Amino acid sequence: MSWIAVAGFRIPTEDYHKNPEPKPVFPTKHPFVENEDGSVSNVILSGEDIIKDGKYDFTIAFPTMVDGKRYSKDEAFEIAKKNGIENYPRFGSVKEMNEWAEQNHGNIDENGVLKVPLMPQFMDAYNNYGKNPMETFKNLVASFK
Repeated sequence: MSWIAVAGFRIPTEDYHKNPEPKPVFPTKHPFVENEDGSVSNVILSGEDIIKDGKYDFTIAFPTMVDGKRYSKDEAFEIAKKNGIENYPRFGSVKEMNEWAEQNHGNIDENGVLKVPLMPQFMDAYNNYGKNPMETFKNLVASFK
């Protein structure tokens, strides 16, 4: 069996090409903008803990750049709330969110779609951001070893 590395995961080559159409990770648009140093960015991620009934529920990742404009964390979180928290990736901790952000740095296109295709085994976690998607991904990856 041959393998390909995608977003830090070892994926069987034959599964790499069996993916459904990608869906946006974020419900907003993210055109590339030139930074002062000459580099380009379209998504600079931040996160926020969601508290429900006075207790930690989950952490979401959201972009602080929307429609080509950079926002403060608070402004960007307000945009996320207006677009529906349920439309953003959920994580079981800030650590998991940061790991995901690091693995997917540079992989979000202008339409908020994760450019790295995911094999069908990953689609459940991708489509249904649960309480602990990173753990789901880690278990799936371990199943290929």
